[in-house]
Amino acid sequence: MRMRLCLVVLLPLVTACPGTSAPVGGLVIRTSAVSFSRQASEPAVIDFTVTNTFDHRVYLARCGPRIMSALDRAGASGWEQYSGDACIAILDMSPLPIDPGVTLQSSRAIHDPGQYRLRIGVIGDTEQTYAWESASGAFVVR
Repeated sequence: MRMRLCLVVLLPLVTACPGTSAPVGGLVIRTSAVSFSRQASEPAVIDFTVTNTFDHRVYLARCGPRIMSALDRAGASGWEQYSGDACIAILDMSPLPIDPGVTLQSSRAIHDPGQYRLRIGVIGDTEQTYAWESASGAFVVR
């Protein structure tokens, strides 16, 4: 009975904002929509924001002015990594600082239709290895 009550209370909170992540790891990742369309042979461009909900500065993986993102695609057994991200060596790949309460914007192109989510690399200081656990809510590319 308690479990059912918890589900009744929590389900609307979890499903209320598609395209938005819970603050896993202190980041909230929001896509600009829950459905994106491709035009002919052009990819869908997914605009997204990342908000730091920690009480301290963290650093994001970057490629020049863009926030790097991994892409997961929904499969029969759950989320599967669909693609990583890459950066050419002449662009700035230093950790991108984001202070508490700050929201940064970026985008990512996706060529294939499907249901996806973005994952963002974050570290607490510049000597760490990026953790790619913070994810957006699901969105669809048609």
